[in-house]
Amino acid sequence: MRWKSFLRFFKRAWQVARTPIQTRRDWRHARIGFDVLETREMLSGTPPTVINVVITPPSGSASPTIQVNFSDTMVGSAGSGALNPNNYVLLGSTGTVVPITGASFVAATSPANSEVMLTYNTGNPGNALVVDAYTLYVRGNNLFDANNGVPISQPGQLFVANSGTNSLAVVNVPGSGTLGASSNYNVPFTSPTNALPRAVAFGDVNGDGYADLIVANEGTNEVDIFAGQAASAGGGFASTPTFTMALPVNTTASTVESIVLGNFTAATFSTGAPKLSIAVASGNSDTVTVFLNNSSAVGITSFAAGTSYTVGADPVGITAGDYDGDGAVDLAVLVNGTPTVDILPGTGAGTFGAVVPIAIAAITGPTSIASGVFTTGSKPTLVVGGSNGLGVLTNTSTSGAFAFTVPPLLAAGTSFTSLAVGSLSAGGALSIAAATNANSVNVFESDGSGGFAAPYTLNVAGGTGGQLAIGDLNNDG
Repeated sequence: MRWKSFLRFFKRAWQVARTPIQTRRDWRHARIGFDVLETREMLSGTPPTVINVVITPPSGSASPTIQVNFSDTMVGSAGSGALNPNNYVLLGSTGTVVPITGASFVAATSPANSEVMLTYNTGNPGNALVVDAYTLYVRGNNLFDANNGVPISQPGQLFVANSGTNSLAVVNVPGSGTLGASSNYNVPFTSPTNALPRAVAFGDVNGDGYADLIVANEGTNEVDIFAGQAASAGGGFASTPTFTMALPVNTTASTVESIVLGNFTAATFSTGAPKLSIAVASGNSDTVTVFLNNSSAVGITSFAAGTSYTVGADPVGITAGDYDGDGAVDLAVLVNGTPTVDILPGTGAGTFGAVVPIAIAAITGPTSIASGVFTTGSKPTLVVGGSNGLGVLTNTSTSGAFAFTVPPLLAAGTSFTSLAVGSLSAGGALSIAAATNANSVNVFESDGSGGFAAPYTLNVAGGTGGQLAIGDLNNDG
């Protein structure tokens, strides 16, 4: 269980006695505010975050409403996921629990199902909250983004695909600022061909509550799934692939570039967990191959044969999100040859429409792409790294019509090799971390309304030739 605290509110507005006196005067005159305490993110994809918590009214009420606003559409049905009251705990300053009795989605929000209204029962007359400092915790590993299945808090592990040694390395992160011993999973080869793992994704694809490893192999042109295991079975992952899928054969050897998970069909398991499908971008063949999850029950791993979609020359990255706000997950593919971002519009049924190219001529030599919601209530924004700066594409799309503009580049003139989007500050707003070819990482902190502060730089003595990820490695929030 991984709990995540993010809210402290109901601070006293005046000096009170050391021993709280539970009177109607206290209940009626509580002045309410809140501070963000903690955010956690880990591993692949862009995990959802808590953008803010709305207390209504902000003052003057003894029993205000509590509304939690997430950055993305959340998984939830009656009594499960974001709508399970057991995934929220409200504590007073002395540890007294105020039971959360209900959770419901707020209607007509953008993104859909991204705002949750909580109800509680204090047992006091009028359901009044005593004046105190309260902390709200959420069980982050049980709250999932409906589009890509990534939880708010992910297990403490790091993954590295080692093409040279034909293996996948898994390192435990105990939360103390240190790294555990590496466990290596050998990727099987076909005939004399080495697998050459190139890209890794992480998510629960069979709905059993244990995250699985998905590895795209350039040498064999295959995708392997290593099933996550319960602690009673030894934990970690199966030593051999549970399921293998073939990427399309091409006369020119394909180069696997990137992989992303997403709920392309809006289907769920009986537990409410999304049925995550897989999309792989391959160079040379200039395709995106989509494997739809057709698992018949919880614990069963099964995918349909891949369907390939042609994109522009030399795709180098892929990300997923509902970019036009129509409720279906779309794919955004970064194409180096044009350069463009090729949007594959999702239908919500597992298929994708014709490519909609978004020109990004201002960004030369594009290398990496990510997406995130940087402004409350807005559609996902695309972030593209290139050899001449970082482009944060403004999303002006409407349902069925994709439109992005490229404003002036961040850190113009700097060459970026990889990037990641995540919450790096106590306020919960997403930031951008971008690796340069000068052995450094530039961090651009979002102001929550679409703007970014001037970057600060982290020097990396060993170089920044690999991929970049964001996570809480020492468990300090």
